[in-house]
Amino acid sequence: MTIHQYLLKASQDDAKRAGERDRLLLEVRRARITHRQRARSAAPARRIARLLFRRATA
Repeated sequence: MTIHQYLLKASQDDAKRAGERDRLLLEVRRARITHRQRARSAAPARRIARLLFRRATA
């Protein structure tokens, strides 16, 4: 192989790695967003349950 071919191969490998890294980062962002949404949606239910429990014990 010539130096030119080595450089082409290296740049292709770098592009693949960058694409894989971007894909993984996107998956992590999506997971964080869905996790935050689940946590937010559960908070009002917990608050209501706490209020009802306080009234039942008082």
